Amino acid sequence: MIRVTQIEHPENGCVLIAHPIIEDPHFYRTVVLLCEFNDEGAYGLILNRPLDHTLSEVLEGTPIEGILYEGGPVRRDSLHILHRIGPKISGSKLVKEKLYWGGELEEFAEYLQTQQATLNDIRFCAGYAGWSKKQLLKEIEVGGWILIRCNLSQLFDLPAEDLWRILLKTLGGEYFALAFYPPTPILN
Repeated sequence: MIRVTQIEHPENGCVLIAHPIIEDPHFYRTVVLLCEFNDEGAYGLILNRPLDHTLSEVLEGTPIEGILYEGGPVRRDSLHILHRIGPKISGSKLVKEKLYWGGELEEFAEYLQTQQATLNDIRFCAGYAGWSKKQLLKEIEVGGWILIRCNLSQLFDLPAEDLWRILLKTLGGEYFALAFYPPTPILN
């Protein structure tokens, strides 16, 4: 079981859970890791949208068969890597609590081939989510996002397709009920 704590203000390494009121198809029922939040804006990666492709299917020449995830609606032609391998990978940047962002793709392939890491330690994301600082703060203010802190490394151990629901249920109370909020309430 993952432990979560609700917070009120965004910070590097927090998780944004989309409230069911968000109808934007880019963020509907998403879980976003906020990798950076500062005066210039915010950058994050969606964690719960696996695509129907592996990395080797879309990136010619790589031997890595890892699932590709939709990281967000911005620059979908860019690759972003989250991992639990650590600073041993060149170019890695600590997000928070043993979760890193970036690194050299060839080094990931080597770690996988030598079994120093598994695909469960790495998440490959196409695109990213980005906001101006004011834009994200406004979306939070109107209730579009629920902010939490949690053990980020544990997020990789949870089924991506169920992550949104798991985190809401873990928060409990009114959020437990939101986890079962129907996709189209008017039909109920």
